[in-house]
Amino acid sequence: MMKGMMKGMMMMKGGGFGGKGGGKGKGGRYGGSAKKLFVGGMQKTEDGNTVPDEFAVRDFFTSNFGAVSDVKMIRDDEGRAKGYCFVTFENMEDARKALANHAENIIDGQWVDVKVSDGEKPKPGDWICHNCGDLVFASRTECKSCGTAKPAGAGIPRAAPY
Repeated sequence: MMKGMMKGMMMMKGGGFGGKGGGKGKGGRYGGSAKKLFVGGMQKTEDGNTVPDEFAVRDFFTSNFGAVSDVKMIRDDEGRAKGYCFVTFENMEDARKALANHAENIIDGQWVDVKVSDGEKPKPGDWICHNCGDLVFASRTECKSCGTAKPAGAGIPRAAPY
């Protein structure tokens, strides 16, 4: 409670919330999209979920700002929530409204940090799933999103040394 009040007071005084990316979308194939937002600061529960849950997140953003095309809750390999998600809006204007509402983004009584997603940046060996288009880590033999097997020879090549 106190933490949320302090964040609200900082915003009123112009303190802002800094952070990587500074709220600027990067675009590009793997860069951030102004329609895709990072939502962080969600509490993790004993059962491996978050408060708020996926349905509360989708309902909050849809009812307050506009149509949401995707909510991706991030989980570890054991299926436990990591405390953040990505929300993708159908249009940029609705995403901008959510960003402008920063200090008031309160879901189920909890303030959540909303900023433009930095996007997924591939590392050497990571691969793009030909079935669903997700970026998949090099260590995985199948896509975590759809289960498609990694094709032989797939992987983003290492950058040449200078």
